[in-house]
Amino acid sequence: MVICISVYAFCIHAADTRDPRLLEGLPPEVFAGPVGQYLTQKDIGQVARISNAGRDLAQVAMRKLDFSFTRSIEEINAALARYAGPQLQELDLSRPYITKGNLSGLRWDLLEKCTGLKVLFLRNCGLTQLPKQLAALTGLKELRLSHNIFSGVDVNWDVLPKTLEVLILSDSGLTQIPAALGSLKNLNYLGLANNKIVADFDIVNQLPQLNDINLAGNDLALRPAEIALRIKVLPFDIQR
Repeated sequence: MVICISVYAFCIHAADTRDPRLLEGLPPEVFAGPVGQYLTQKDIGQVARISNAGRDLAQVAMRKLDFSFTRSIEEINAALARYAGPQLQELDLSRPYITKGNLSGLRWDLLEKCTGLKVLFLRNCGLTQLPKQLAALTGLKELRLSHNIFSGVDVNWDVLPKTLEVLILSDSGLTQIPAALGSLKNLNYLGLANNKIVADFDIVNQLPQLNDINLAGNDLALRPAEIALRIKVLPFDIQR
């Protein structure tokens, strides 16, 4: 069984660079089975173009979408409209770091269909507020929001799912740790590197599952005792 799955996966990926006809004749259950978790939207696109089974099962098989190198918002919206659903587990909507992040025109409402989403990347998207649709992602475990613009004091942090275990807010202009993060009781890793945070770590001590916090690159003026001893503080310079 393992050998068969590996062969199918090779055929699917090989079709991108060799001959799409390699996909013809693959049994329908391949696209909805274990191989599905390794497929990209490009792979599924190849299947859908030449296979009736692929067209029928594309939505079932698609578990990961990566748009971090896709510049066209229209293209992203079209793919999300087709593949957004409870089967999707990982979604990357990050903007390329070589360009100014901007997701203007994105169909954020389609996120509400992704009830099974566990990992979401929104890096370098030019966000000053969080999409309200995050509140619908009640199974989300990991959210990466680095390189956005969260310097305002009225950011709508309350939409963050309470299920989060990993939250990355590095390089986002923060001057303090948002008070709303104190409600994320499942959080075990918090990335706050390269912000402008000075002190006030009471919120961190409210997180019972937190094991690691990254404070590198902040202008800190605190004593290590201000952070609970159970929490591992990743390397940073303490300004005395």
